[in-house]
Amino acid sequence: MLATLEVAVHSLAICEVAAGDELALVGMNRPLVHYVLRGSGLLRLDNNGEVKFEQHSFIILPAQRNHRIAAPGPRGHVVEGMDRSVAMVDHMLRIGSDENGLPDVITTCGTIQATYGGSIGMFDALDRPIAVRLEKTDPLRNVFEAMLGELASPRLGTRALTEALLKQCLILLIRKIAPDPIEARWLFGMVDLRLARAVLAMLENPAQNFTLDGLAKSAGMSRSSFASNFVTAFGTTPIDLLKKIRLRHASCLLESTELPIGVIAKSIGYESRTYFSRAFRHEFGIDPRSFRMRARSPGVPDPKVV
Repeated sequence: MLATLEVAVHSLAICEVAAGDELALVGMNRPLVHYVLRGSGLLRLDNNGEVKFEQHSFIILPAQRNHRIAAPGPRGHVVEGMDRSVAMVDHMLRIGSDENGLPDVITTCGTIQATYGGSIGMFDALDRPIAVRLEKTDPLRNVFEAMLGELASPRLGTRALTEALLKQCLILLIRKIAPDPIEARWLFGMVDLRLARAVLAMLENPAQNFTLDGLAKSAGMSRSSFASNFVTAFGTTPIDLLKKIRLRHASCLLESTELPIGVIAKSIGYESRTYFSRAFRHEFGIDPRSFRMRARSPGVPDPKVV
């Protein structure tokens, strides 16, 4: 599962909250992650729920979920985060409740986009916050502690470093939750975990000659029930999803290897290079050879734009 996971972090920011204050943040179009670098307190949700946090807590919120970061102390005031945003170097934002005071709580946050094979959204079914805490023995804790100084005076490269660490934390969270069948339901962006077996089979061996009957059997469902539930969960048919997984895998091979295009086509289940090229162009708007050239020459314009 993790071998097919692709993660990107966007809209990176540093949130600082003074004692007693609550920093109000608007929900984003993608799930949001907070890593607590300093302090403890409550993350209050717009539906009156709340999550306790402390230093080294890692919290993921569903998309479109307004929330407030509350620092302990004498009751202060609620501050709208967007009114206290300051642009920093390296395309980052600093959002603080008190422009002059020393913050009691500091988090680094960003929106996350995580997919399996570039096709299935990990967080599509996430409907509540998920929170874990890095253990004392985890080496990432020391790295994040060192980042406090880095974030106090951001430089070029600070964003890339922070994004990489948030991605590693996400992997740790998945490892912690995946063994629990109840908690793990959202990992596949679905409600019916029987579908997960079929999806995993396609992700782990995209070149296999899958059939609808075979996939339904792996899920322990009838053909008609499997097909209907699959479309409901993913908005596409099993075979169309398989095609997307194969072509996404091919795009990665084109970018990262020197393998001939015909070999890549066969490695993902296409016997005909011509048919593969046609399917690839339909998916990406460009033929495989031009895709490889563009990926290795950033200055080459996108044919779809020219």
